[in-house]
Amino acid sequence: MTQNKSNIDWKTELDKTILRYHTIALWVAVVFNMLFFVTDYFNLYAYWQEFLTFRTAVSLVCLITVLFHKKLKIPIEILGFIPVLLISIQNAYMWSVMDLEHLQKHAFAYIALFIGSGMFMFYRIFFSILIVVANIIANIVFFYFNSKLLIDEILVSGGLLTGAVAVFSILLIRMRYRLTKKELVARFALEKSKKEVEEKNKEIIDSINYAKRIQDALITPPSVLKKILPDSFCVFLPKDIVSGDFYWASEVTTTNQDKSNEKVVVFSVADCTGHGVSGAFVSIIGLKILNQSIKEKGV
Repeated sequence: MTQNKSNIDWKTELDKTILRYHTIALWVAVVFNMLFFVTDYFNLYAYWQEFLTFRTAVSLVCLITVLFHKKLKIPIEILGFIPVLLISIQNAYMWSVMDLEHLQKHAFAYIALFIGSGMFMFYRIFFSILIVVANIIANIVFFYFNSKLLIDEILVSGGLLTGAVAVFSILLIRMRYRLTKKELVARFALEKSKKEVEEKNKEIIDSINYAKRIQDALITPPSVLKKILPDSFCVFLPKDIVSGDFYWASEVTTTNQDKSNEKVVVFSVADCTGHGVSGAFVSIIGLKILNQSIKEKGV
């Protein structure tokens, strides 16, 4: 039962981490995807309206996703999958209508997308592969209908580098997911061990405190000591909760040689072998012997 609870704890924390990163990624997609419209307007004026339409649609879908993902019950992995997939398809279309010069410049935007996904996304390798496959298909379709560039020109102008970065992002996402999971499992295991140690320590301290109550009950109370020795004082400061040292005092009646009774004070200060709990056990035995021999048997 405890093991299952521990698993639930780290899985819950992992889900929270994934949700936090994917939410940030969605907001970045909503805001920055629209801001890059400015560069479209100045660099590719002929296509700025088409690009704006594409960017608006992508940002709108991302906005709806981030605002209503709870109501729509969208899995947390899909939250990160949606912006990367949509923006990569958007980039594929934008790539397909560019000339060679602009294609080379826009390759950096494609590369930045995959690097960003590697830094922010937490999803299974299946989704990473799906995004890469979708990108390949989107690029083939868009370039077939829109571009007059040759395949060699596309590959040399950024296609190969973008593909390499895409593969790298798959490995990076997988590695980050594993490391984050490993860290959370280790942290919760450590916290679990800490709680167990604290509980055991509390049990031990409670037992020692109970032993102290027994020891205090056997040691002569200060009020009794003051009564039988009015001018006395006692400083008893154990190093630990219980002590291997003790004092004991009692007023007893003795019979003199002339058969007269006389009250005398018997006082003892003892240092038992051991410290802490072990010494306290010996001190309890010593106190018990003094009580039995002097008070009860009148030795």
